[in-house]
Amino acid sequence: MIGYTVEISYNPAAPEQITISHQGMEPFNAAPLKIGSYCDKRPTLPASMQEQTPTTSRFLDALEIRHKQNQQQMADAISFASYRKETND
Repeated sequence: MIGYTVEISYNPAAPEQITISHQGMEPFNAAPLKIGSYCDKRPTLPASMQEQTPTTSRFLDALEIRHKQNQQQMADAISFASYRKETND
């Protein structure tokens, strides 16, 4: 039907069923085109190249928590915010 002016109609309750009409031809239903995997534009990547969710280790998680605690203790140890500057008026 390339180059022809056709009339396309469908039922809003079932939009996957499309009827094609053209003057001088019997109307027919168009079927959805099923594109196979061999026509995919993006080739599938090997598993080693696909994005993977990082696996975490309980040991590394514990080390990270301990590191944060140590950093906080060191920051508290050298903080002079609790000392007031005395002024002589």
